[in-house]
Amino acid sequence: MSAAVVHVPAAGEVGPQLKVDGSISMKSNATASFSIADFVESPRTKIVKIASGNAAASPTDELSVSVDDANRFTLTSSSDYIGPASVTLEVMDADSLTAEGVLSAVISIPVQIGAPTPVLRCPKDPQTVVQGGEIKNLDIATLCHVWSPDPASVGQLSYTADWVTPISGVTAKADGGQVNLQAAGSAPDQGEGVLRIGIAGTAAKTTEMPVKVIAAPAPQLRPVKVTEVMAGTAVNVPLALSSPLLDAQPAIVKVAQISGGKATTTQNGATLSITPDRATSGTVVFSVVATDLASDPGRESRWVSSTVTVGVYAVPDAPSAPRGGSTVQSHAASLTWTAGKANGAPIDSYQVKIVSGPGAGRTSTSRSTSLQVAGLVNGEAVTFQVRAHNKAGWSAWSSSSVPITPDTAPGAPAWVKISDPRDHSVLVSWGKIANDGSAIKTIHIRVNGVDKPVRAGASSARVATPSNNESYLFSVNAENNLDMGPSVTARGQSSGKPSGLSVNTPIAGRALGAATPVSMAALATASETTVIRRLSIGFGMMYSRPNSSLKSTSTIPLPRKRSLRISLTAKLVSFMTLISSSVAQLKRSA
Repeated sequence: MSAAVVHVPAAGEVGPQLKVDGSISMKSNATASFSIADFVESPRTKIVKIASGNAAASPTDELSVSVDDANRFTLTSSSDYIGPASVTLEVMDADSLTAEGVLSAVISIPVQIGAPTPVLRCPKDPQTVVQGGEIKNLDIATLCHVWSPDPASVGQLSYTADWVTPISGVTAKADGGQVNLQAAGSAPDQGEGVLRIGIAGTAAKTTEMPVKVIAAPAPQLRPVKVTEVMAGTAVNVPLALSSPLLDAQPAIVKVAQISGGKATTTQNGATLSITPDRATSGTVVFSVVATDLASDPGRESRWVSSTVTVGVYAVPDAPSAPRGGSTVQSHAASLTWTAGKANGAPIDSYQVKIVSGPGAGRTSTSRSTSLQVAGLVNGEAVTFQVRAHNKAGWSAWSSSSVPITPDTAPGAPAWVKISDPRDHSVLVSWGKIANDGSAIKTIHIRVNGVDKPVRAGASSARVATPSNNESYLFSVNAENNLDMGPSVTARGQSSGKPSGLSVNTPIAGRALGAATPVSMAALATASETTVIRRLSIGFGMMYSRPNSSLKSTSTIPLPRKRSLRISLTAKLVSFMTLISSSVAQLKRSA
């Protein structure tokens, strides 16, 4: 348990206090002794004494104090300091603190070291400025401690700024009551320096202000995709780089291709020029490293990477060789082919060319992989090539097709006729055969399942028959390199002299006159059962069936005094055949 006695002075009693306008003036870097009574007074008109040996001075580095005795104290200024200071002492209004009714007070006495001038004290913590960022405006009166003999003048003070330890790329510019700091993008990461700040037009001591550069955030580089680039042509690709630096200097540091066909690159600042090879198509991808600080491209803290993708189109690959259709056509050919790779752009047309044969060099176009080519010469072989087109141009020509020969079969003969029957043969003849195809190489005559080829150009041929006793159907058609044409038919039969036919010699009658009877007998037989339809003697006729014995007597008119040859003939199926003949010297007698 403790206790204390507190003396409360009577109302109106006040301890020692600073005199009006009480202040100390002394030189810089000097020592001086002062009487406490010159600066402190007692409202009770009592004496004033220093009550304690404990005293303090400020600023402590530039001013020190010592108590000489109860009446005096000594101050020492140092460090070339000029400006305001203070000394603080405990003062009493009696000879002893134990005196009855004594009053004491702690009093600070203003001290002016050197000529009266403003004082500037700034914090020791560094002022930061962002690399490549906005200007930082330092309001000195707000940031630092500023004292002036005339407090009203503090707002009108101007300041100076210069570097004690400069930072590359950082500028400091005094502007009235402010100092403006700005760090260029090239300022070093975490760079540090010291700025000297003064009060313009005064002898006030300058102060130092640490400054530190804060690294700016890294730049950003968005991926870039470019389409519709034709192989063999250059495309300029500006990089999509964004930077926090106000003075950004975008530039490409390095480029590497990571996929796709062959391509070359050049760079100018932040623009990448890409030239795909003429044989390149599809997607080509590059890895790009860029910076926003072209003046210092080796500073990796300013690097950023991304990709540039280019869609390349080229002329198509050549199609396959054209193929003819399965059916030979007249004056035309149906062609098909297989498309090659489009190489990045749709194929919009094809061109077909006759390479060899009639019409060589003639071209036709198609929108698809097939084409009907007309106007060809039948029987003449032609070969074709095809090429494809897209917006990059024409492909190479394909290899040539196998020879394709348009053709058509010959037409039918205009007519067919059977004539001149003979023993086991007939004469077959025919009319003109129309032909728009290849040359006729053979004419075919068919009878009873047997083909008799005849050279082209003939218009008739004798054709053997198996039997004289049958009627046969004869067909005629022509053949060329493609096929045989349609046939035309006609029916006919061969005929020969019947065998085994005998006849006696005609015998004239007794009288020779204008009409002389003649007697004749004949036996008709035929090994091939040839039908004898008629026997005739001279000018008379008689009819009988085959294998019959025929007798006839005919009256033959005779010219006067002339002889007459008498003959016997047999009428066969299709014609008369001479059987026998004899000459009877028959003469009219009158």
